[in-house]
Amino acid sequence: MFFEMSSVYKKIYAFLFKMFLGVVTRIIMLYFYQIQLTLFKASCIIILRTLIIWRAKMSYYRYVNTKMGSFNHERYSNGNCYPACAVPHGMNFFSIQTSGANNWFYSPMDKSFEGIRLTHLPSVWLPDYNKLLIWGARGESDNDTLPYWSSFDNRKNIIEPAYILIEPHRDNYKIELTPTNSCAILRFTFEPENTANRIVFKSARFTYEFDESTGTLYMINSDSQEIYKGFASRERKNIAQFLVIKTDVSCKIIEKDGRLSLVTTSDNVEVRIATSYVSFDQAKLNLEREIGTKSFDDVKTETEALWESCLSKIEIEDGDEEKKATFYSCLYRFNLWPRRFYELDADGKAIHVNTANGEITNGVLY
Repeated sequence: MFFEMSSVYKKIYAFLFKMFLGVVTRIIMLYFYQIQLTLFKASCIIILRTLIIWRAKMSYYRYVNTKMGSFNHERYSNGNCYPACAVPHGMNFFSIQTSGANNWFYSPMDKSFEGIRLTHLPSVWLPDYNKLLIWGARGESDNDTLPYWSSFDNRKNIIEPAYILIEPHRDNYKIELTPTNSCAILRFTFEPENTANRIVFKSARFTYEFDESTGTLYMINSDSQEIYKGFASRERKNIAQFLVIKTDVSCKIIEKDGRLSLVTTSDNVEVRIATSYVSFDQAKLNLEREIGTKSFDDVKTETEALWESCLSKIEIEDGDEEKKATFYSCLYRFNLWPRRFYELDADGKAIHVNTANGEITNGVLY
């Protein structure tokens, strides 16, 4: 009897022990399952966050080729476009001039740099207005032969929607530009050569005053051809553009043969250009609003962000990078126009110049 009871107890103990192991095993499995589930959830969150960050940082701007459609000749077109550095619908465009002052002023195959061109050219078949050429040069005296030009490697220059970088060979310097709607900042970096340096501005028709105490040039650029007939069935009047040009270094001015030179001994010069069709005071207001105390890099970053916002409105799902580059380059050019032609006065009210009579008029105009 004792032996039989012992055998029963053994069976009971074995059964309970198996149940105990089963419960412990299930608890351990559940514990690790919870860990795996937590790790899985954490991994999903990390992946999702990574995708969101990647999506937010995805750059459409990098696809833009501003030179697309610019391989042209007056007698043969491959698009009749020119590379433009500007904000979307900006009042001013900046490009580089490589082949003379006519409307076909740029070719990606040219090896000569004549200057950065402030332009409002709507089409190569229509006249430009208020164009201004800007470049750097060496020497205190302006003895340059015209037209000025320097060799450069057109394959290595940078012309992005928000940034221009050119390195002319002739005078061993670098010129950079970043734009806002009606203003721009230029940086000139000359290699040290123990000589004076010049920032040169050329226009066919202008008047100016120079405040040497503040290094500020006040210029009225009226280089506006009798612009095309057909705008509202009448000729547009000549349009004058007011420019306020400030440097961050002391300089003096030289005028010769239709060009102005700001002469300085500094090898690093920053130039801030403000424009207006209304007045010098309006140009100063535009400068304060659009640039103020911002640095060159601040303005460049803001202008890039404007383009990124503009281009990201349409997302291409095709994996072909070349197709994306073509699309976003076209979208960039599409958003250059219509060009803004109005300004905001001191009260924030939209005003513009009536191109028919030259009077200041209330309202928005593109």
